[in-house]
Amino acid sequence: MFYAPLTFVCETNGDEFVVVQRLRGAVHAGRYANEFALASTLFYARQLTGVVLEPRAVCFAHAEPPEHVLGLVRQHFGTRNVGYRRANNSLAFALADVERPSVGSDSRLLATAERLADTELDRVPPEDDLVGSVTAELRARLCEKTIDAPTIARRLKLSARTLQRRLEDAGTTFTTLVDSVRRAAALEAICDESLTLEQAAHRVGFSDAKALGRAFKRWTGTSPGAYRKLHGAGDPSA
Repeated sequence: MFYAPLTFVCETNGDEFVVVQRLRGAVHAGRYANEFALASTLFYARQLTGVVLEPRAVCFAHAEPPEHVLGLVRQHFGTRNVGYRRANNSLAFALADVERPSVGSDSRLLATAERLADTELDRVPPEDDLVGSVTAELRARLCEKTIDAPTIARRLKLSARTLQRRLEDAGTTFTTLVDSVRRAAALEAICDESLTLEQAAHRVGFSDAKALGRAFKRWTGTSPGAYRKLHGAGDPSA
């Protein structure tokens, strides 16, 4: 699975289907990130269709690499039509390639995949939603016992001071967001009866079940064990 800062946009242009990739808040990343994103996209497309798909064109935003590397890039993508210093990173396919069936297609599996995809899309904030972007970064790193503003700011290509200021402008603070994300994750983990309370604590970044218990009491007015007995595997938002 690609990580949240990567965005993909699919467009049709005449008889072509174009996949455009970039980083949130930036037009492109460095050479290795650009090449990995497009190469992986093509790899999985080939795996899913069982066909050695060959894009009509490949575009990268970074500068052209040395000749021996360029040869390997062309070999992987199956085309010599590879351009550099373009506005975006993209893959252009024949529109007919989009209609190719998946290997071992299953309508029930497709329905499940679409539901999971919709859930993940709901988790990914718009590019201009700083609070949503910080929340996504916190959620991805929740198991880390120490989450600080400078680390998250670097991930978003901001200074810690700018991050704090912009969050205050949005009516919140970094500490408030950490507490909110950890609370939501804790409620979800407590409702997962396959986890012990100790495992639930570690999953959301607490050192042990006692530390989770103190925070949980502050959030809900009850203990994790009592909450689990009441809600079990039910809706954690109840």
